[in-house]
Amino acid sequence: MFTNWGGNWLNTYLELAPGADAAALDKKFPAYLKRHLKGDGWKYYKLFTLPLKDVHANSADIGLDYINYQKFDKKSTNLFAVIALIVLIIACVNFINLSTARSAERAKEVGIRKSIGAYRFQLAAQFLGETVLLAFMALIIAVVLVQLALPYINSLSERAISFNIFGSIGVLFTVLGGTILIGIFSGIYPAIYLSSFQAAKVLKGSVQVGRNKSSLRNILVVTQFASAIFLMIATVFVLKQLRFMQKQDPGYNRDQVVNIPLDGITTKKYDQFSTELLGSTLISGVTASQDILGSHLDQTGVTFTPSFGPKQQLGTTLLVVDTNYLSLYKIKLVAGKNFSGDKTADGKQYIVNEALAKELMKDYPKYPLSRLIGQRFGFDSTSTITGIAKNFSFNSLQYPIEPMFMVAARHWGFRDISVKINGRHTAEAIAFIKSKWDNVYPDYPFEYQFLDDHFNDVYKANNQVSQIVGILAGLAIFISCLGLFGLASHSAERRIKEIGVRKVLGASVQNITLMLSGNFLKLVLIANLIAWPTVWYFTYKWLQDYAFHINIQWWIFVLAGILSILIAFFTVSFQSIKAAVANPVKSLRSE
Repeated sequence: MFTNWGGNWLNTYLELAPGADAAALDKKFPAYLKRHLKGDGWKYYKLFTLPLKDVHANSADIGLDYINYQKFDKKSTNLFAVIALIVLIIACVNFINLSTARSAERAKEVGIRKSIGAYRFQLAAQFLGETVLLAFMALIIAVVLVQLALPYINSLSERAISFNIFGSIGVLFTVLGGTILIGIFSGIYPAIYLSSFQAAKVLKGSVQVGRNKSSLRNILVVTQFASAIFLMIATVFVLKQLRFMQKQDPGYNRDQVVNIPLDGITTKKYDQFSTELLGSTLISGVTASQDILGSHLDQTGVTFTPSFGPKQQLGTTLLVVDTNYLSLYKIKLVAGKNFSGDKTADGKQYIVNEALAKELMKDYPKYPLSRLIGQRFGFDSTSTITGIAKNFSFNSLQYPIEPMFMVAARHWGFRDISVKINGRHTAEAIAFIKSKWDNVYPDYPFEYQFLDDHFNDVYKANNQVSQIVGILAGLAIFISCLGLFGLASHSAERRIKEIGVRKVLGASVQNITLMLSGNFLKLVLIANLIAWPTVWYFTYKWLQDYAFHINIQWWIFVLAGILSILIAFFTVSFQSIKAAVANPVKSLRSE
């Protein structure tokens, strides 16, 4: 039975009684800590409850998580939902645009139906029903596409996601209800607009699309392209932030470092294994620790007894290391000295980082941090601070560098060996390490992982988010271009005779292409002016969640604007050039 207090290396599971109030329980924890921790140490700890079902998705703010360091932030899934909604709205906007743009093609049908007694609400219901039917046809195609895409999605997310629409009544009704809502949302305005035609005017051939309808279509085009540009720019910043975190100097050298796990038995022969490894030119260094950088580090309570002030008790992060740990990882000192190899000093030498040094000296601003050297600190009254290490990121760069200390305590045992190998002979080095492991630990399998690969695992969720956001952004741009292509096609078809007259009067293909494309390019330019400040605001807010982040660069906005205009131009120019090179005789022969 454990009777000591102050560590956080245990995961405690509580089964609350039916109807228990978790919030009320949280309020009792401070008194609980005060009762069990000596002195003021309880002030540096915080206990709280978290439902088991929320451990994976709602614990992103816990930087030092022993088991769940590859957690997936629920904010990311919410982001996917928002982007998917934007893509869906863009698709609905396309349908509204094209339906109203081609309204003249069904004008005579409306006129005839009204002339034989059809009411407006009957026509509106017919058109709305057609849209809902199209939505259900799209649902069938969507279900097939989802099933085809699931293997790729599972590979990307490394999760076993399944989609069985008939496996749950709730899912079935949600999908069917959503399909109906999408059909109604997409078809309500076209249905109202088409059913509003007057029979007399329609049958006389005097149906014209009013300027207000064109203005509405322009607003919808601007809206969908602003959304697509927003996603385009946001994706670039997401990718840049991820690359920044992966390439940023963490404050130590992790290149060509191989980590080998130990347990309570294998750690006893660490010295023998280390000695055998160092006998080869393939190995440039061997050290050990209780935790691997980039994952959970234990937290504990310690005592600080300065000669210039009262005794303090505090809680902070702990890393138990071998005496050559800082040398292998090239962690720099800003004051004091490194651990000595003196066996009599085992467990008595402490090196704090700059963050902890500033925390310890916050009440003594007139003293330099170097005043900490030689001060009593740790788990007993004889241990002292021997050095102050330059801050280094021992966790993901998403989190700020927290106060921590290292203690050289070989007698406590280690859980991880760090081996620095010759990068030009990686395969030979790994084979050599394995051979020595098999000699020292013949009954234990050899396991290893490069530290860089471990950090790739740490940032895996960020990688997955960036890829998914990129795919959704590309889908949004593609759907926007489809809508623009359809409108350009309709515009060219509606102005076919005008184009013929202009060609007869000497207009060139370039002039006609620019004339047909110019209006759409203006709309895309307006969309950029709307998207830029919006994406700047949300990107700025998003970056504030990262302790280390990139700056927002103006040239990305300009580049995205140019790219969006080029995409729109090539999308529209296909139809414009097709109309411009057509023989004017064919379009004017009926005149």
